[in-house]
Amino acid sequence: MGARAVGRVATWGVGVTALLLLAGFAAACGNGGGGHQPPPATTCSTPGKAPAALYIQNANPTTSIGSGGTLTAEFEFEVANYTTTDLNAWIHVPTLYAKFPVGNGSSYFDIQSAPQNATIAGSGWSNPISKQVTVTTALSFSSGSAYLSTANLAVMVMGGTTNLTLEFRWAWTENSSGTVTAGSWSTPSSTATTPNYPSIFVAAPYVRVNETSNTTAGGGSYFSLALWGNVGKATFRTAIETTTGKELRCSQEQNWFGGSCFVYSIPLSYNNGTALPSGKYLIHVHDSLGAIVASISITVTNASWSWWGHSGSVECQPPASHGCGGSGSGWGNGSGTGGGRHGHW
Repeated sequence: MGARAVGRVATWGVGVTALLLLAGFAAACGNGGGGHQPPPATTCSTPGKAPAALYIQNANPTTSIGSGGTLTAEFEFEVANYTTTDLNAWIHVPTLYAKFPVGNGSSYFDIQSAPQNATIAGSGWSNPISKQVTVTTALSFSSGSAYLSTANLAVMVMGGTTNLTLEFRWAWTENSSGTVTAGSWSTPSSTATTPNYPSIFVAAPYVRVNETSNTTAGGGSYFSLALWGNVGKATFRTAIETTTGKELRCSQEQNWFGGSCFVYSIPLSYNNGTALPSGKYLIHVHDSLGAIVASISITVTNASWSWWGHSGSVECQPPASHGCGGSGSGWGNGSGTGGGRHGHW
């Protein structure tokens, strides 16, 4: 395996805290209540495809790591066909999992990061963003492939040009008793062979879930959520899935208004109207291109009523400095700043 210089760690991050106001069931500024439309297809998602998500295999380490050694995973990105209009836009990377098969290959050693934001500082590859873990029990790696994954959640972008194309690559470094071995960078590609996803892709427009009704609710009741970001005049498909990924319902919601707020509700039932049985489920929000921009865990009970989050309804509100019905492109400057994820995972 070719040697690779170990890069320095970036110190990026933009944190944004939204202002949440509790009011009536309607969305802020009248931008809620999207129309319930028949789903465009039997399902919201296509098996084996997750637009703008990461699943990138790479060669697994071949040298064992003793107790007290370290294993580091790092990634870089660059903007394809960069122009100065992309400068200072930022990307949102959801939870990342670097997984290394160990032993006989039936289990993995995991390095997990929290969601983070990174600023586009110019052309070429970004500084590497890394996470290092200390090994407490000696590791012996299998012959399988390591991989980096966002678990089907999309990489998103705020600012920059429309349809911003990104390239991603990742690598690892191990240190066992002072002996450092650096793996090679993965090779970005706009095509991929299963189970990989393309590592050159158009990033999804930024959307976040600001608030939801209570995540424990009765089967047949409604679950409400407030989306914020690039939601003006946009279409979303919302799937209810089992925890093993079987899709049970697909609802399409159309936001007919501009602005950056969108509140809607979906029934906790099958497409035929039968109430969901009690159990744990996942709600996935897909944008119009199929990218999964949000994932929410819920618990359905067999009660004929449901607990509602907060004071009974949900609402999203753009930062006060920009008011309601704004373009959605200026939300990054209002209502305070949060502690963005800087540099390390």
